[in-house]
Order: sequence, then structure tokens, then C-alpha cells
Amino acid sequence: MLVLVSAEAEDVLMARRPKNRWPADWFIGDSVVSFSPAVASRIGNWWHANIFVPFGITPLEFGRRLVADLDRQDHVEFLSFDYRYKRVSVMLKGMAGNTLVYLAGHTLSLAPQDEHAEVDLLSVDDDHQGQGIGATLISNLVELARTVGARKVVLKAGLEAGPYVWLKFGFFPTDEEWEKIKAPIRSKLDGLGKMVSDEARTRIDAALASSKGRAIAIIAAEEDLVMSKPIFDAPPRDVPLGRALLADSGIGWYGELDFGDSAAMSIYKDCVERNRARRPE
Repeated sequence: MLVLVSAEAEDVLMARRPKNRWPADWFIGDSVVSFSPAVASRIGNWWHANIFVPFGITPLEFGRRLVADLDRQDHVEFLSFDYRYKRVSVMLKGMAGNTLVYLAGHTLSLAPQDEHAEVDLLSVDDDHQGQGIGATLISNLVELARTVGARKVVLKAGLEAGPYVWLKFGFFPTDEEWEKIKAPIRSKLDGLGKMVSDEARTRIDAALASSKGRAIAIIAAEEDLVMSKPIFDAPPRDVPLGRALLADSGIGWYGELDFGDSAAMSIYKDCVERNRARRPE
């Protein structure tokens, strides 16, 4: 079937097609940043309207800022764009030769009703821990999220020590999540028996009686050493009581770092500064 289109109708069709308002090289990767999904005009225009115009950040700059100050074989791969729900997901990894030093995944949502960045995963190789790498990764995400108008960073604290470590960055479980994890913490406390002093047990009991997720910080602060077995296959070892109760009890919780929470942000800033100070020269 042959369809003839008049010049006037063709002009109308062309006018309806979205015009690219972004430079043609925006989504061409370089040595650090790459783009796996095919980038359609609507995605480029979404980035232009929602990120570049208000904040002046190109996709390449966005990727590079996520791995700033790491100075390794860093790579950022854009995994997906969702212009309808205003989300972009990226994967970060850093290599030292053949060693995977770190791996991280982030999703940024800029939908007006739910502006946040999400930590999908973050891990650092055992031999490279204690060098401020994790602190730099989370700091880069927080500062970039704040720059583009997000209101918080959310995550699932798990993976062995996560439920204990993330508290040090100012992340706290929601009140609803707190209620879900009290029972396994109590069970772990009972299992430690007489290794826990009466004074510590009284403080922990008070925390577990609270309905507020922030009460978990009272438990995390317990520093008396106890012999505790990790949840994964490893022998018992001496660890602070707070770590035993939160990292060795099998819990996991959803929580957030709210940029409008001055107390949480103070904890976050102190932790980042301490960890970055440990970076080797």
C-alpha cells in the first residue's frame, strides 16, 4: 500500500517529534564513564530539563563526581534511565590491577514526591578496607544527591556488618523497621549470657523498649568486648558488644540519612572526616 503524505502533513509530523536540546556528545562514554542503554531523545531532554538546566551537571560530570578522589582504575556505567519516573541507575567499580577494590550501585530518583538517592550495594575488598574508600564513595553520592535536589539517601543495611557500620554514617532504621529487628537482637543478647554486664544490659533493655529507630544508636555504642560468632561461617572472635548484637544477630533494616536532620548529618560528616583522614598518602 502506498501512502502519500503532503508537505504540510510532513511539517506537522516533524514539529511533533521531540527536538534534542542536548549536545550530541553527552552520552558518548570516555575512559571513566560508559552508557549501556541506548539513549533516546526523551532521555536526553529529560536530563537537560531536570539536571543540566537547574544544576549545570552533564551526564559525564555526574559519573565522574561519583568516583572523585578515588584515583584508581575507576569506572561508572549508566545502567538505566527512566524519564517517566525521573530515575537513573549507575554501577561503580574500581580496580587495582586484577583486584576488584570496590563495587557500588546507586539509583537517583528526582520525582517530586520522592526525591532521594538509593544505595543499591556498596562493598570494599577486605585488603583495601580502612583506607577511606567506602567513606569517599558514600560522601560523593551524598554531596551529588544534595546538589541535584534530593532530600535523603536510603538503603538496606545488611551484608554482615552493615546493620552496625551504617549507623556510624548517620543512617538509622525507620521506626517500623526497628520494631521488626528487636526480637533477633534480644535473642542474641540472651545468648551472650554473663558476658554482658548488668549495666550494659540495663541500657540495652531501655533501648529495646523504645519505639524510635534512633534507639539503635544506644546499642551500637556498647564497647565492652564479648566473644561472638558471626552469622556467616567463621570462628568466634572478640568484638564490641554493639557489633555482636547488630552484626552477628542476622538482622537487616531499611533506613535513611535525611539531609534535613542536623543530628544525623553531624554524625555523617564526622564519620566521613575520620575515614578520609585514614587514606594513605
